[in-house]
Order: sequence, then structure tokens, then C-alpha cells
Amino acid sequence: MTKIAFIGIGNLGFPIALNLIKAGYDVTVYNRTPEKAKPLAEAGAKLASTPQEATQGKDVLITVLADDKALLGICTDAAIESLGAEGLHISMSTISPETSRKLSIQHQQFGVDYVAAPIFGRPEAMAARIGNIAISGPNQAKEDANL
Repeated sequence: MTKIAFIGIGNLGFPIALNLIKAGYDVTVYNRTPEKAKPLAEAGAKLASTPQEATQGKDVLITVLADDKALLGICTDAAIESLGAEGLHISMSTISPETSRKLSIQHQQFGVDYVAAPIFGRPEAMAARIGNIAISGPNQAKEDANL
């Protein structure tokens, strides 16, 4: 079973994480405002108190964060390294190409694949599983991102 760390429980992240839980995935969530993650715990997710705790022993990290600064703050070397070799990070945030390149290089150092997959859709669309996502990254990683 794929083990997923999900970070960023905002308007778009919440319905995506909930859909993953409903689909039967093993999901651990982290949000800097822990109260936002409690309904996901009630739905079956595990709660983490740090990004590194969320990613420890997981196969996939999915982030849905507000901007470059927030994403870079989460993607510490420790958090990415704890995914382990052959881990996959799917960044669903809308960020700059420079930040995406920087993250790709950082992830390579730890054997973790990085896929940029910004979301185009509203929260209602995400809940209904009908949003659009543009995926960029290595071919195998893009295939692996098709959860």
C-alpha cells in the first residue's frame, strides 16, 4: 500500500487529502495550523507534528501550499531525506520555475523524485475529483504520480 504524507490542508488541499483517505490510502497529514487537520484525522488520517515526522517512512509526499516561501519552508533537507531513496514528492503548489528547479536539484541529492503538478480548479472541483493538473518531471516519476 502506498503511504502518503500530505502537507497543506487549505481550501484545495483538504478535499484532495480527504479523497485519498476515502480511496483507502495510508495518509499522514501535517499542517502548521493543526486544527485544520483534525477533521482528516477523524476520517482516518494520522496526524504529524512536523514535516519530517509526516514524511518519515512514506512513499509519496504531496504538498499543496500557498507559495514558494511556504513550500521551501517545508522542504527541508531532513524532510526530503526522510522520504528515502525512491520517494516521490508531488508539489501541487503554484510556484516559480526557479523554485521548482531548486527543489528538483535538492531532491536528487536524496534520491527522491520531484514532480511539479500545480492545480487548476476550485475546492468544489477538487472534492468532486474533476480539477485539472499540469504535471512536469521525469517520465517515470510522472507515471508514479498517477495515484
